[in-house]
Amino acid sequence: MDTKADAKLVSVFIQVEVADLDNFKAAHRKTAQTHRELGLSEAVFQSTENPNKLTMLLSGTANTIERWMSSEERRTLAGELQIIGSATVWQTTELYPMGTYE
Repeated sequence: MDTKADAKLVSVFIQVEVADLDNFKAAHRKTAQTHRELGLSEAVFQSTENPNKLTMLLSGTANTIERWMSSEERRTLAGELQIIGSATVWQTTELYPMGTYE
C-alpha cells in the first residue's frame, strides 16, 4: 500500500557519457514497455557540446522509481552500454510546479 510520501512525484536525473550513441538508443528502446507498465515518464536530453553526453529524466512515484532502479532489467541494460567514466545520479521532488512562482 502506497503512503502519501510514496505517491509524491520523484524525478531522477541520470547523466552519462556513452561511447556509442546508436548502442544507447537501441538499449533505451528496450525500456519503453517496462516504463509504461510502471507508470514512469521519461525524457532523454543530449548535451549541445558533446552528443554522447546524455541526461535521462525519469519521473514517477518513489515506489516506481525504486522498483526500476533496483530491477534486474535496468542492471542488464546498463551493462550493455559503454559508459565513459561513471554515471552521475540525483533525485528531486518538485518544489513549485512549472509555471508557478510561489
